[in-house]
Amino acid sequence: MTSYELELASRQSTLAALLADVRSGDTALRLRAVDQAALVGISAIVPLGDVYGEADSAAAKASLEALRRVALHAGRPGAAAERRKAGGELVKLLAPTRPRRVRAEALYLLGHVGLDAHVAPMARLLKDETLAADARMALTRMPGKAARVALAAAG
Repeated sequence: MTSYELELASRQSTLAALLADVRSGDTALRLRAVDQAALVGISAIVPLGDVYGEADSAAAKASLEALRRVALHAGRPGAAAERRKAGGELVKLLAPTRPRRVRAEALYLLGHVGLDAHVAPMARLLKDETLAADARMALTRMPGKAARVALAAAG
């Protein structure tokens, strides 16, 4: 266990601790939090997306990197259940109430870890003028018939 992992454990390694560290003004603490974000797991996806949508640019950058690490870790080979759950959490970030940059990042990550079950909410964004290109790129990256069918249907 790294010293940061021990520190998180002593602080009762929670999502709240990760978010506090990402929002921290201490650059070293932010970097260590990002480095260890995957340890917190899938439950961090939506809250990190929320921080990414906030005004603090340093916290937004840290949360973006942490979000990517969590999602891509969940999409690793042999982690099918985590991948499915991560995709479901990323779909929550597609809600129209979220900032465009959060929705675009969720699409990007879904292009890497999404499954056929996640295609329908992505395909709906092919009709959104601000996110259509992002949705198309994400669907293009996805393997499987559902993504190809969605792209063909959109024209």
